[in-house]
Amino acid sequence: MKTIAVIGLGHVGLSFAMYYASKGHKVIGVDKDQNKINLIRDGKCYLFEPQLEELFLQYNATQFFAAHSTDIDYHKVDTALICVGSPFQDGSVCLKAIKEVADQLEKFPHLEIMVKTTLPPGSTRDLFKNHNKVYFVPEFLREGSAFSDIREQDLVVGVANKHQQVQIPTILSSMNKKIRITDFETAELLKYSSNAYHAMKIAFTNEISSIAQEYRVDAYELFDLFKSDHNLNISSHYLTPGPAYGGSCLSKDLSALTTLEKGPSQLTLLRSIEISNMNQIKRIERLIYQNKMESLCFIGISFKPETNDLRDSLVVKLMKSKQAMDKVERLYFYDPLNTREHISNIQSLSMYSEIIELVDTIVLGPHRLEDRYVLELVKEQKKVIDLGYFDYPQELKDSPNYQSVF
Repeated sequence: MKTIAVIGLGHVGLSFAMYYASKGHKVIGVDKDQNKINLIRDGKCYLFEPQLEELFLQYNATQFFAAHSTDIDYHKVDTALICVGSPFQDGSVCLKAIKEVADQLEKFPHLEIMVKTTLPPGSTRDLFKNHNKVYFVPEFLREGSAFSDIREQDLVVGVANKHQQVQIPTILSSMNKKIRITDFETAELLKYSSNAYHAMKIAFTNEISSIAQEYRVDAYELFDLFKSDHNLNISSHYLTPGPAYGGSCLSKDLSALTTLEKGPSQLTLLRSIEISNMNQIKRIERLIYQNKMESLCFIGISFKPETNDLRDSLVVKLMKSKQAMDKVERLYFYDPLNTREHISNIQSLSMYSEIIELVDTIVLGPHRLEDRYVLELVKEQKKVIDLGYFDYPQELKDSPNYQSVF
């Protein structure tokens, strides 16, 4: 069993402290707030969470002890679990608390340090650059179900170098969970992304429900039906980085939906979606524009793969964009599903060999090139701009002539 210091005894810290104490570890709860320390030493649990007080009364003073942050000897600690706050203040994330902890722990190279505090990408690497045993382990605990979340959720562990062999701390490996290793920055951004997504789901549900009320639609039944679709609605679909959306349905139906509101405007999120999509198109236009090129060819021009439908096609918008095409002298497209399509002043290529012969820059769009053709682009040192429709070989991505939207 380990001696674990849980630094920061808020909701997350105290919950983890009780969990590890219940597993037989010696846990030292560390906090700057002397009032919290006094309450713990008096046997008083100052937070409510289902099961928390029961575990607190069972393990306080046997497996769990409290210490002020100035009174703990880290030489006697195996693992430090950092759960201090990172509040959003004056337009930025306040890192004062974790900086103080990082400075203190730097003197103890033997420690395994697990960071639970929510941090902007790059923070863990910067704060603990002189320590070799650091792990960023984002927590996804919900108040009201903290202990079931601790027990049931899989683990993501951020490390300094995900490509090297990683020794997982025993207090994590002993939990018998699926563990996914990534780098610090990905794990840090995952926490923010998850909470932003949850906030967006709540806002989306409430905006739709406000429309439902105006039309006397049962919002609970509506979302019961919505959630029953696990093929698209509640699934991994549309959660892969890629180009802006297009096609005949999404923009049209989104616009129509926002006109259904009868009362005062409440549909802030729904109305912002089309703006966000247009901003992504502008970002791609800038990416193309910043390249020096004489000739450019788009691979695929449909609004999505496996169709010849051009309605609201991102690629067609790009080809007609004065900003994106300003530096292009000769513009082509290659799309076996649209061989009969004629677009003003844009030549259609019918053979792959013509791309190699005539074009210096290729934009990988909604038609997938075979890997052998893609690797030939690398061999011929062609510039490649990937819009993100497909996952191409790593050899292409490693090319100095490769650029990606993401």
